[in-house]
Amino acid sequence: ALPSSVSGLVQGVSGLDSRAIAHPQLVDPKVATPAATPSGYGPTQYDGAYRFNNIGEDGTGITVALWEFDGYTASDLTTYNSQYGLSGPAATTVSVDGANYNSNPGDGQGEVELDSDIVRGVAQKATQLVYEAPNSNQGQIDMANLIVSQDKAQVISISWGGCEADQGTSEMTSTDNALSQAVAEGMTVYSASGD
Repeated sequence: ALPSSVSGLVQGVSGLDSRAIAHPQLVDPKVATPAATPSGYGPTQYDGAYRFNNIGEDGTGITVALWEFDGYTASDLTTYNSQYGLSGPAATTVSVDGANYNSNPGDGQGEVELDSDIVRGVAQKATQLVYEAPNSNQGQIDMANLIVSQDKAQVISISWGGCEADQGTSEMTSTDNALSQAVAEGMTVYSASGD
């Protein structure tokens, strides 16, 4: 409970609940067997399916903020680029609250690399800033606020998440406020609805 003199100034209190952590919906890369040659959908297929190839843009001058709770292996990104003949600036990690998983990525590594690969395939010349945050209420809120306050990206790409009912009201309000500010500043926010 807050005194009425300050209650109107507080948007929420985070970290006092036990929310479910955000998670990727990928096959565990530790049990998946990579194909010797690329298989599945590559840039040509998804560019054609979504008609990105009709836009006539390659991402030049655009910075994309990738919203992540794990890390990646740079050589995996390079391999994908080589397999599909893609080029562009190397992804750069931006640590949130001291998180930097790249030296030892966890189970979400495949999600992070997929996010980067798709952006590279759709807008290969775009700069990618991979924001890595602790997978917690505060990590999510701080990541949203850091992306907005740094004001380096024109696009925010979010593929991590969970059911809103599993998240606290304060976390949702704080994150929504930050993303509303992003939109007000001209940033475009994409959030996956499912895998």
